Amino acid sequence: MNTQVQSSTAPGLAEVDVDPFSKAQHASMDSEIEDEVRELNNNKLKVPVPAMVLNEVIQAIRRCNQDLKPVNTICSKLVKDNAGLATKLMEAWERKKFKPIRLLAILYHADSPLVGNIPPDKTVEITALQSAFGHSYIGNAPNTFLEHLQSLNTHFDAPSGITPYGRILTIVQSSGTGKSRMLKELGKLTFTLPICLKNPIGSGFPNSDDQVVNYFHALRDSANSARTHAGVSCFLAAAFEEALTWLNEGKKYFRGAQLLQYWHCTMEDDSPKNRDLRSKFFSNVVNLAAIAPRAN
Repeated sequence: MNTQVQSSTAPGLAEVDVDPFSKAQHASMDSEIEDEVRELNNNKLKVPVPAMVLNEVIQAIRRCNQDLKPVNTICSKLVKDNAGLATKLMEAWERKKFKPIRLLAILYHADSPLVGNIPPDKTVEITALQSAFGHSYIGNAPNTFLEHLQSLNTHFDAPSGITPYGRILTIVQSSGTGKSRMLKELGKLTFTLPICLKNPIGSGFPNSDDQVVNYFHALRDSANSARTHAGVSCFLAAAFEEALTWLNEGKKYFRGAQLLQYWHCTMEDDSPKNRDLRSKFFSNVVNLAAIAPRAN
C-alpha cells in the first residue's frame, strides 16, 4: 500500500510525497542492490563509490516498476551536482537500507507520476514522437543508405580504391528529422548495433542507453588521451564480442532472416521486455569493457 512520506528539507534532496513501494518490494530491492554492487566490485572493495550505489538503486527501481520513470542519468554527475547525496548514499550502504534514496525526487523524470510537473505541450511532443517510431516507414531512404554503404565498401576494397582513414559515415540533420528512425528501419535490412548517447537527463525519444553514456563520461581524461582511446577501443571490442555471443545463442533457434529479426527486435523494439534485454546487453558490454586490460 502506498504511504505518505515527509519531504526532506535538505536543498535539492526533496522526497516524493508518496512511497510507491511495499515493504516487501523495499526489502527485495535492498537485497538486489547489495548483491549487484558487490558483484560489480568483485567483492574486493569494502566501500563502493557513491555513483555505483546510485546506479544500482535506479536500476532496481526500473526493474521493480519502470512506469515510475526513474531517470536515465550520469550518476557521477548527479552525485556531484547534489550536495549531501554522496553522504546519504554511503549512509544507506552502511545500513544496507536504500529506501531513503529511492524516495528522492531527483531520481525520477519530470513526467513521472511521482513528480508530475512536465509541461503539457512537452508531453504531447514526446508522445507523438514515440508513436511515430512505431508507424510503418514511408520512403526508400534505408535501402538507398544501405546501397551507398555497400558502394563505398566496394570502392575502398578495390585495388585502385582510396584507402580511407576510417570507414565512417556521418548522418547530419536537425533534431527530430528522422535520423534515428531511418537507422531503426535499416536494422531490418542488415545487422546493426544501435547506441543512443543523448543526454540521459530529461525527456526525449529514443531512450538513452544510460550505461554506455556513463561509461564514456567516466572515460573523459584530458591528461591522458591514450587511456581514453584505449577505453573506447575496449568498448567497441566488447560490444562486438557480446553481440557475437548473443547471435550465436540466437542461432540455436533462428536462421537467416529470422535471426536478423530476432536481433532487430532485441535492439530496436521499445517494449518493456526488449528494452530490458537491450539494457542487459549494454550492461554486459560495459562490464566486459571495464575489465579489459589497459595501458598505463
